[in-house]
Amino acid sequence: MTLPEKQLALARAWLEKAQGDVEAARAAMDNLRVPAWVIGFHLQQAIEKAWKGRLVLVGVRPPAVHDLRALLQAREPAADPPPEVVPVVEVLQPFAVEERYPLLSPREADRAELQSVLPNVEREVDELRDAIRDRSEG
Repeated sequence: MTLPEKQLALARAWLEKAQGDVEAARAAMDNLRVPAWVIGFHLQQAIEKAWKGRLVLVGVRPPAVHDLRALLQAREPAADPPPEVVPVVEVLQPFAVEERYPLLSPREADRAELQSVLPNVEREVDELRDAIRDRSEG
């Protein structure tokens, strides 16, 4: 397997994981028995995995972190983040660690706020899928 084939295989693996997290978040969104922090965790994981997949496609080894700001910086060094991802990072970053642990959680998760960032997360996952397709065809 050549390096580009390895990159594509790894990016596809990241995509599969990201898609699973998006599906879990969607399925839980309308189920009020599922705590909102669970949805936030899956959305945070989905975008983290999508961004790690994008890094792999450009030959960058993703940092072993859950910090969305660090991943965004690795993805777009020395560039301002795209305006549509700034609120996503702000809303979802706490779910990397703080919102999952009772003693660290500063607030209750807001289901409506999570619903509002879902389309942006879905778009980031779709962009990884499209980048993989373009790379596979080109």
